[in-house]
Amino acid sequence: MFWNTYGAGDLVLFGDWRIWLGGMACLNASGLLVYRFAHNRAFGATLAPSVPWEINRRKFYPLFAVALVCSTFGVAAFLWQLQGISGLIEAYEENQVAFVGKGWLLVLAWPLAVVSFIIFLFTLTDRQRKTRRHLTTGMLLLSAGGIGHFLILGWYGSRIATVAALFWMAGLVHYRFRKFPRVMMAIGVVSLIGFAYFYGFYKERGRIGFEVLRTPAMWLQPRGYDRDLKFLLLGDLARADSNALILHNLVKDPGDYDYRWGLTYAASLTILIPRYFWPDRPYYRVDAGSEALLGKSAQDLSSRLYGLSGEALLNFDPFGVAPIFGIYGALLGYYRRKLQGWHRLDARMLLAPFFTLMFVEALLCDSDVLVFFAATQGALISFLVFAASDALPMRTQRKRLPEEQTYGEHERALLQG
Repeated sequence: MFWNTYGAGDLVLFGDWRIWLGGMACLNASGLLVYRFAHNRAFGATLAPSVPWEINRRKFYPLFAVALVCSTFGVAAFLWQLQGISGLIEAYEENQVAFVGKGWLLVLAWPLAVVSFIIFLFTLTDRQRKTRRHLTTGMLLLSAGGIGHFLILGWYGSRIATVAALFWMAGLVHYRFRKFPRVMMAIGVVSLIGFAYFYGFYKERGRIGFEVLRTPAMWLQPRGYDRDLKFLLLGDLARADSNALILHNLVKDPGDYDYRWGLTYAASLTILIPRYFWPDRPYYRVDAGSEALLGKSAQDLSSRLYGLSGEALLNFDPFGVAPIFGIYGALLGYYRRKLQGWHRLDARMLLAPFFTLMFVEALLCDSDVLVFFAATQGALISFLVFAASDALPMRTQRKRLPEEQTYGEHERALLQG
């Protein structure tokens, strides 16, 4: 309101939009209250995990070595089909249809940086090694992994996919190697927002968008671009304008939209079916969003994302927002309780950063994007971690308890230097 910005993007918003922005804010606020209640109830009712999972070294190294080879092949094949990194950039700028049919390669290609990072980090933190865990070492590994991932696949045009690998690797350092200080975490959040801001210009104009990065005078006033800091905060991170317009259309002209009643959630799994087998597979969420924004008679399609509350509007009318937040809160409460009960060296801690990021992205993205994200980013690594792990029976846990205590004391001595 202070910015006098009722629409953050390219939507045509007529009249006094404070009413609808305020209405959407009330729906979100009620959803957050239900979320907090459901989260606390689920957190309190969930039992702490009683069976730890331990990495089996005899299975870990062969499995991850094969995965590393397969992931390297996926990256090579993906870039070869697009004629290298330059071809990848050109495909994003001029012909994104070139990406169609290559999703199975992304399932192998995207995890390359994280798979490599897990191998290095597990080797350094293996119980049989007495390595000092300096945060500088973790930061050097993190920087190398993040820069390498960006240089190879960061030109795909997806901020989520690019940030996900870096977030996952940073989480591994924090959980398994050495915890980050709070100040460093704050710096990381600011850097993440800065990356999302400047990468947005690449999303809009391709390589031409880097002129904003090279011209400090354009950083806060990017003339000639649709994006600016307001667009990032109100559009990318809040979906304020699109969701307010959907609420306006649903209330003012309810006959011009048919609620999907859960179809976009259920149909999100169809994104896993290749176009080769289903050439005319509908874009269920895209169709619903386009109809809600533009009306049934519109011929154009909207590529916008609507987030947790926006997709609830598309399916269940305004009264469906709070229950969706409640389901989200219950799932997050369950996960947080389990996470607190996992030991630092529990195998599932290798997947914890990915699970955490999925909950964060669920606020901003839609169900089909989450399914695609889970398939291309997390499926391979999740399979590897569980395949290389052993659930310890209670008898084995009792036998290993003194070793765990001894290891913990030795570890604290190393950390204290």
